Amino acid sequence: MEVLRAIGNGTHKPSRIIYRTNILWRTLMDALNLLLENQLIEVKRINKFKRYYITPKGRKVLWYFEKVREALPMEFFNRESV
Repeated sequence: MEVLRAIGNGTHKPSRIIYRTNILWRTLMDALNLLLENQLIEVKRINKFKRYYITPKGRKVLWYFEKVREALPMEFFNRESV
C-alpha cells in the first residue's frame, strides 16, 4: 500500500518511490507489476523514462484502505504479522 500511496501523492519516478517507501529495487518492481496487473496504476513513457500514475481504481482502493486504517486501532498495524 505504501507504493500506491506514494504514487497517489505525486511520486512518479521509480527512484523517488524507492526513497519515499524505503524498499529495495526488486521489491519495488514486484509491487509495481502487481499494481499494474490489477489496474491500480498505469505507466507512461516520458522521454524514454517510465513514470507511474495512479488510476481511478487505484484511488478508490487507496481510499478504502485509509478508511479501514482509520477504523482499526493503531496497534493492529504495528504487529509483525500484518
